[in-house]
Parts: sequence; structure tokens; C-alpha cells
Amino acid sequence: MKKAKQFLAITLVFASFAISAQPTIYENTYDDNGNRTTREVIFLGTYKTNNNSNQDNSSANSEVSVSYLLTHQISIYPNPTLGNIKIDITGLEEKTGFVRVFNTAGKELLSQNISEENRLDLSNEASGNYILQIEIEGKTREWKIVKQ
Repeated sequence: MKKAKQFLAITLVFASFAISAQPTIYENTYDDNGNRTTREVIFLGTYKTNNNSNQDNSSANSEVSVSYLLTHQISIYPNPTLGNIKIDITGLEEKTGFVRVFNTAGKELLSQNISEENRLDLSNEASGNYILQIEIEGKTREWKIVKQ
């Protein structure tokens, strides 16, 4: 019985490290007096896929980045990419925003109005790292995109 309790205690400790290791963003809003009025917790995740077909110029072992901006779930894939990137955003309805791509020097390479399903073509760009920026209702998030 004592060994079972020790095993359970060790398992709980490792489980708590795994949960706390999940990337998290906290967004707070404050009133004029500096008091916090709201706190939004955003859990980020990246999921590996084994995509053995090279449809849409996707790489064989790409990742789907699932993140949140305000209340919108954003999926970006494939990353790394051979050129084409798909961005799915839930719950946009009539909200406005932009999708932009920058090179590492900060030069804007691409800009388009946002929709629930966006396709970006980076096939004419050189291999390397790029910054994908999504803006919805004045809030902005950025992601690193790797073009192979």
C-alpha cells in the first residue's frame, strides 16, 4: 500500500509539471485607476501531424499551430511549409482584421483582409524564417513560419 501511495505521489508531481509546461499567455485589461478588470488565459498548443502526401506543397512532417486571439481559435498549417500556408479562424462572422507576412528584416511581403479560411502563398519567397501577423479587432498576434 505504501508503494502505491508513493507511485501516485510521483505521478501527480510529473503530471503537474506536464500541465504547467503548456505555453500560456495572460491578457489583462485595466481601468483608469490601474485595477485589473479582466484576465484572459490563452493556452497555446502545437500538434504534430504525419502528412505523407505533399498536397498543397506541405512538408512531410508538419505541425499545426493552434492558438487563440480574443475568442477566435486560429489553426496555422503546415509549418514548416514548402510555400502554401492555410490559416483557419473560428468565429469571425463580421469582424474585421488583417493577415500580414514579414521577412526577418521587418519588410511586409504580403497583406490581405482576414476571413475564416485564408491561404497564403510563399512559394516565390526564399527559404528561411518569416513572421505571420494576424490582427483581429485591434488585437495582434505573431507566429514564426519556416519556409523550406
